[in-house]
Amino acid sequence: ASYLEFLPNSSLIQYDKEVNMEENLSKKDESALKRAVPQFVPTLADTMQQALDLMEEKCRSETRKLYEDEGKADTLGPAGVPDALQEWLTKCRIGILGEGGHRDKSRRRLREQVERCEFILAKEPIPCDVTVLGAGAAMVEESSVRSMKTFYKVIKNIEKSFKSRYDIWTSAKEKHQLLLRPQMGRPDAAEELNKLNSIEKERIHEVLHAIDKVRHDIIMGQIEHVKIFVSTITEQTSSALILMDTMVLLDDLGYLPGDELIEKKRKSLKRLRKLQRTQDNNGSSNGNGVVQDAYEKPDGRHCSSRTWPPLPIQELNQLFIKHNISPSTPHKDHEEKSKNHDGGNNSDGDNIDAVHKEEDENGVHKDNLESESGGGGGGGQESNLWITELEKQFGVEGPRSVVTTAHRQVRVLY
Repeated sequence: ASYLEFLPNSSLIQYDKEVNMEENLSKKDESALKRAVPQFVPTLADTMQQALDLMEEKCRSETRKLYEDEGKADTLGPAGVPDALQEWLTKCRIGILGEGGHRDKSRRRLREQVERCEFILAKEPIPCDVTVLGAGAAMVEESSVRSMKTFYKVIKNIEKSFKSRYDIWTSAKEKHQLLLRPQMGRPDAAEELNKLNSIEKERIHEVLHAIDKVRHDIIMGQIEHVKIFVSTITEQTSSALILMDTMVLLDDLGYLPGDELIEKKRKSLKRLRKLQRTQDNNGSSNGNGVVQDAYEKPDGRHCSSRTWPPLPIQELNQLFIKHNISPSTPHKDHEEKSKNHDGGNNSDGDNIDAVHKEEDENGVHKDNLESESGGGGGGGQESNLWITELEKQFGVEGPRSVVTTAHRQVRVLY
């Protein structure tokens, strides 16, 4: 657009904004990004007109030198070149820079490409069409889905590992039940019974300890995943907004012959009243209360900008409490619990549902939940410290950008 001199006010496009590169980006990804965003470098000049001027000057100087070397400098015309060459150069200039010439055709093709780009971004309509997902919003959506797939894969691996061990424990339990015969009630079989009870107690303790550790690992992994996800989604949102801010939009492009003949989209009554108030305040109204609707050549984008609200990170507290999970769950040992657990009379104690029910009834993690919800002293501030730190880093100020439908879509996902 700059090369074609098709930007009436390029200063309104925020070229100075830079997208932060993701940390630990591989060389393969970095080279792919550079290929995806090529840098346009003119080979002759900054604009097409300057390039044409350079070529004309070179043509004139070489022609004059040739005529001087041949001793025919007196045959050159008033412009310093033969009249036929001067006529040809003038014709070429008109064909390239004149109305409807090559530059105008290139501008028109560029505008069609920008229009297609806006369609891909879902810049319009206003309000948002929920059935159309723009490219910027797709960036954020893809990042979110990829993050969730990674997290569920981790949980699945933990569950698979636990399931294999649980099958072994279940087989041991069935074996102990078969060994528990009525003859063990006799006094002379007390030693054998105590030995079996001791083995079963160790098994129960191992199962309870493993269940608690798996629960702890999942919750701690969940917390770490939340931290990474908040960082990633914030970075993706900021990058998407910056990329769209620095793109050339239709509003940035200039005038083309015939634009004044294109029927303009009718304004709604709300927009007409707003335009009337603006003209009255600026003193540009014609005094008859009629809004001027004459064609005006474009002078650059007039998009409003705003700072979007930050991520509501504090809502994580309510989310963890809603699902009965402590945001800061320490790894608890079941040693004391297993000491009071009678292996002979509680052979079903390692059932997963029963253990979870037992945890809820005995309040294994209830103290933490009460402290986070405001009850039970000041432990809540310590338990959700990582949420507070996360909010300081990502929840203080939201990203700033211009306001279009594409930007609103990104904000909705954010």
